[in-house]
Amino acid sequence: MKIILKDAVRGIRAGSRSCLFVSSNFDKPTINFTSHAPVKCNAVPSRCKRKLTRSLKSFAFNTEGNLMTTACFVIPLTALVSMALLELSFAYKTQSKMQTALDASILAASVHASKLPALQEESVRQDTVREEFRKYYNINFGNEFSEDSQFRIDDDDLNFQFNESEGIVTADINFSYDSMAMKFFNLGEMKIAVSGSATYKIKPDNYVIDIVMCIDATGSMATTIESVKQNATSFADELIEEIEEIPEDHLKIRVRPIFYRDVYDENAYEAANNLQYEGGLVEHPDFIDLNPSKAMGVTKEVQGEAFRKFIASEDAGGGDDPAEAAGACLDEGLRSNWFDNQRQEAKDYFGIPTKHKVISFFDEKPSGPYSKVTTIPVIVFWTDAPIQSLNATREKWPTVPPGYAEFKAVWNDERFIDQNLKLLILFGPVTSAGWDHIREWDRFSYGGSLEMGNEDGIDIIAGEIKKVLPSLLRLTN
Repeated sequence: MKIILKDAVRGIRAGSRSCLFVSSNFDKPTINFTSHAPVKCNAVPSRCKRKLTRSLKSFAFNTEGNLMTTACFVIPLTALVSMALLELSFAYKTQSKMQTALDASILAASVHASKLPALQEESVRQDTVREEFRKYYNINFGNEFSEDSQFRIDDDDLNFQFNESEGIVTADINFSYDSMAMKFFNLGEMKIAVSGSATYKIKPDNYVIDIVMCIDATGSMATTIESVKQNATSFADELIEEIEEIPEDHLKIRVRPIFYRDVYDENAYEAANNLQYEGGLVEHPDFIDLNPSKAMGVTKEVQGEAFRKFIASEDAGGGDDPAEAAGACLDEGLRSNWFDNQRQEAKDYFGIPTKHKVISFFDEKPSGPYSKVTTIPVIVFWTDAPIQSLNATREKWPTVPPGYAEFKAVWNDERFIDQNLKLLILFGPVTSAGWDHIREWDRFSYGGSLEMGNEDGIDIIAGEIKKVLPSLLRLTN
């Protein structure tokens, strides 16, 4: 048996066609090996070609097998393409809605910013406008999907900037969300980016700054009075230059100078100086318009000279006791003839069309055409003395309130002074009698020492005015 197997193996190695038969006789198993003539090597490829050809023909005409194989490839491919197209369509739709929401939200945020008071710090204004944008964006876009939707933006999604000085608002949103197609191909999240900006024409409102100048004219105030005299003719120009945010043709300056001493100095001072000195005051009866319109019939130079002459007519003197009649000056200042924006002078000076209704910044906007003219009432004190007893002052000036609580009520009464932008500025001893009460009033500002008022009074007054100005940016259609 071993010999037979060895022969069979030799035959196979020799390349012969061999058949190996194994008998099924379990009692005496035998193995028969039949050897044939060797097959030529070049006959093998030809047979393989014939066999492959028959297989391809069979596949081509076997309809049942062809459809099944095609279906295995086409159906998954079609499903993937359909899913990709649906995701792409949804992405374009989402991007379009995001862009629309972004554009609307930029405009809404800018309108909101234009109503913010300039008194707020820039960082506060930026945060407020940013939150306004987020609120409108989420209302216009995020809530369309659901209240808890993944489409509501957070801080990482948004790059928002509001440039007030140039009137430009920009926003960029880089947004990602879960996508079935992206997950299937293990490509992460679907990402969408939108951006937008808006540029607004800056149109400043018109302002009239009325300044009551309460100047202590007692003997120790010679330096202050001399300083006011020197700056009288250039006062309006310097103040306008310092308030550079408002163009010159949108700003009018008026001043009303009032000198005060002690009400008990009246008889002696009046006799010595031949002046009308009533109740401790030497006052100009009304405001001097330092920026008159042509319709007033006077020039800017003429008005400046009138201001200078009034200041030059007064010299420091009197004041034998320490306290002075600042209460009388404050009371008279509050009762001044503050600028009324309904005067024809408002339209004449600012060139407002006849058909326009004139309103202030704080008035409700009318349905028709309008222009804004806002008055800023300011009272400024230069003194080195405490305030004389109000009861003593009332003997000569009966309209002075009897106490500081009552005086505060007058200060807060819109019948006497507009409450929106009023200012009370002191150069002098803020802790002395009387001033220690007034310094607690709303819109009181300590300008600094008397020396600071003499040297930098105009700059400091301008700085305090700018703090209370409303936003200087206005949106136009």
